[in-house]
Amino acid sequence: MEVLADIRRTSANRKESVIFAFVNGTTGISTAFDSGAQFVVGKPIDKARLRPFLEIAIPKMEREHRRYFRYPVEAVVQIRTTREEAISTRLVNVSEGGLAVSASAQRKPDDIMTVSFEIPNAEPYPFTAKTQVVWSSAVRTGMRFLFIDQDCRHVFQAWLEMLACRQRSARLEAS
Repeated sequence: MEVLADIRRTSANRKESVIFAFVNGTTGISTAFDSGAQFVVGKPIDKARLRPFLEIAIPKMEREHRRYFRYPVEAVVQIRTTREEAISTRLVNVSEGGLAVSASAQRKPDDIMTVSFEIPNAEPYPFTAKTQVVWSSAVRTGMRFLFIDQDCRHVFQAWLEMLACRQRSARLEAS
């Protein structure tokens, strides 16, 4: 049950992640729910009992995957910290919920930064967003979007849709 509670304590899994718990009588169903599981199935696992859980869980997992799917992107990003420190680095990937950049230095989780880059298009469009550091390593930093201006959001959403189309086309060509 500690593992479930630890998973729920991480910012990325606090709300959206679908978690199944399989209990064998030692752990009660209510304990598994209280620890963060959304679906609890008792052992022995029976296909007929498991199917309704999966029919509910799979659409939730697909929504989460679409929301957090990371599109690989190469672009130059300008980062401005709250201390007005300006950093130029590389965009590694982007999703509806955030982005990852090459790290010039490890950042503290919860640091607030402003990121700016140009959305590639026939006419590049300037994108600016306020972000929060979610994780950081010696080579990359992951940030979630806190605020995107409405004008930027429409262009950004269209760009993500274009990236999704490219991804689907590449998969079809590969198969």
